[in-house]
Amino acid sequence: MEERAIKRATVFAAILWLVTGVCIGIAILFTSDLDRLLDESLGSFAIGYGLYMLMVVLVLFLQVIIHEAGHLVFGLASGYRFFSFRIFGLVLMKKGGKLVLRREKVPGTGGQCLMGPPEYNEGNYPYLLYNLGGCLMNLIASALFFAAYLPTKDVPLLNTLLLTLTICGVAYALLNGIPMQTGNVPNDGYNALHTDDSPESRRSFWNQLKMSEYSAEGIRVTDMPDELFLQPPWEDRSNAIVGSSAVFYENRLMAGGRYEEANDLCHELLDRENGFNMPGIHRNVILCDRITTDILLDNGKCTGEELRSKEMKDTLKRLQDSPIALRTKYVISLFLGEDEKTRAGYLDKFRKIAASYPGEAEIAVEDEILSLARKRFGAAQ
Repeated sequence: MEERAIKRATVFAAILWLVTGVCIGIAILFTSDLDRLLDESLGSFAIGYGLYMLMVVLVLFLQVIIHEAGHLVFGLASGYRFFSFRIFGLVLMKKGGKLVLRREKVPGTGGQCLMGPPEYNEGNYPYLLYNLGGCLMNLIASALFFAAYLPTKDVPLLNTLLLTLTICGVAYALLNGIPMQTGNVPNDGYNALHTDDSPESRRSFWNQLKMSEYSAEGIRVTDMPDELFLQPPWEDRSNAIVGSSAVFYENRLMAGGRYEEANDLCHELLDRENGFNMPGIHRNVILCDRITTDILLDNGKCTGEELRSKEMKDTLKRLQDSPIALRTKYVISLFLGEDEKTRAGYLDKFRKIAASYPGEAEIAVEDEILSLARKRFGAAQ
């Protein structure tokens, strides 16, 4: 059932962006001097068209910033504490009372504003404004852009810019506000709607924010309070927020070196018959942990054919060059007996990313797994 819902959401998102593109095209034609454009040379027309496309890209970038700023503003108004603001791969975060810049790519997301939650208060904590703040800010900004557009209808380019900002803001608000879960992550509307599904989901959402806050402070998951990690069995398995809690519990097992337990849980989470609804990015992480522990435990559950499969390649591609993806590539390379130069390339990339990665504790865990893998296979690097 959830897979069909995810496919429908993915199709809806694609249609929404297609409609948005058509609306932007109409807006450009509506606000442009068509007679002048038609009289221009082909070269001038191409330059003008290129400038319009560049403007659309910049508008989309601005709407991402506006969206994340909305989470920040409405989060602060709800009693949340700022600690991380990411736009694409650039992260501004609070560490030791200072603001620092780090780098992290999260596939499928344009940005993310993470904040420390207020007191749990037996589940009666504010979560609606924090979740929907980005969508509200997009709509507020769109209303202001449209109000500014009205008196500038006859001002070339400025009128196009303001109308495009209006259209993109509404589209971005709809894409994030209408509750749905695409292949990678649940959107803001989904989190706002399903956080209140059950006591378990409310607790899960709060716990995840708190864990992120601890992680930003450099605290390992093994050193975080036990009560932040919901213990199995998880009841509300169809809820992606609860499914994420199961993933974080598995992460803690990995960080604690409890690889056999982590391996058993990975197999359970990936078995679709068990009914776990996990965001796509978390399923990719669990698959990487399952492959890694299968290899380290030498349990005979993975084969060279599986490691070279399209599913594995697609998984590692979706995770891009994240620390966990590079760790998994390195372990697979050891298992398949690939040459030392290939393995060295993975380690070099890992070290470069680690130098500016926001999660220092996560890097420490991955380093331990890499060291264990080298010892397991007797590799120099």
